[in-house]
Amino acid sequence: MNQRTSYHLSYILSICVFFFMPFACANTNNISAKTEIDISNLINTNVELSKADKELNQSYNTLIKYLTPNEIQALKEEQRTWLKERSSIFSESKDLTIIQTFYKTRNQVLKNKLNALQEELVKNKDKMDLALIDFNQTFKFLGKTISPKVIAEFEIWISDRGTRPAQIATDIAAISNHGNRYFGDFKTVKYEGDSDKDWISMEKEDGGFVQYVWYGRLKNGLHIVQVRDNGGGTLTTLTLHAFRSTISQGLSESPDKQIRPYYRLLLEEVLQENIPLYGNLVLKDNTVTSISDNQILWKITFPE
Repeated sequence: MNQRTSYHLSYILSICVFFFMPFACANTNNISAKTEIDISNLINTNVELSKADKELNQSYNTLIKYLTPNEIQALKEEQRTWLKERSSIFSESKDLTIIQTFYKTRNQVLKNKLNALQEELVKNKDKMDLALIDFNQTFKFLGKTISPKVIAEFEIWISDRGTRPAQIATDIAAISNHGNRYFGDFKTVKYEGDSDKDWISMEKEDGGFVQYVWYGRLKNGLHIVQVRDNGGGTLTTLTLHAFRSTISQGLSESPDKQIRPYYRLLLEEVLQENIPLYGNLVLKDNTVTSISDNQILWKITFPE
């Protein structure tokens, strides 16, 4: 099994081979299978605990992608210890609040490790390369969803249609350091006829909303994103964006007043095009096709 295989942290049974999780079972000394089954059942039946368990898995699986073999081994040892402590707490007390707090504390530890990793990424080209690979597969940075506010900054105002966009690139790696600028709650929504896609949606302060959905990547590496933008009235525009993701080097002043290089994960816009509000996008090779009722509405083919 590859060292970076994703591990589920909840269903730790004594029949380890069945669940393909040898690292989690290695140190379950004196912990009964019944206890682990009881924990599993509790997670499955409690919404809040299930959510906490999912968040913990996401943090763990994101973090492990960026670690060296020695760091991976250390993280696994930490997790084995945590699993044993979780089972012990559950055996001693069935108080759900205590168990939820235990999850919350562990998840915060992993998130702190991810935050520290972000500072390391900008100094380490090899690890930034790993961040780019992960971003290209998920359209997320260190497991974090990109805020709709970031994507919206690429949008051309209706009054300026026909002109080139003013913003053509942004540093994804720097976004989480600008928490005030990109602060805001967002949720996922689905639309009829496109139910397999999650639109990331955020309400605007002055009314309306901005939403985007990532359709994936073309053969040439371009990310295909659709954006819905509503200013608070009846008009909603739909825009197609094609982005290129790359790593570039910049210079910054360190605390000791030295100019040092750092690495950026750039999201660069290649195309922005207004499209109809209906139709489902299909990506194949380097072509994007909009289809509605089995009819092709339009298609765009990008160069290699």
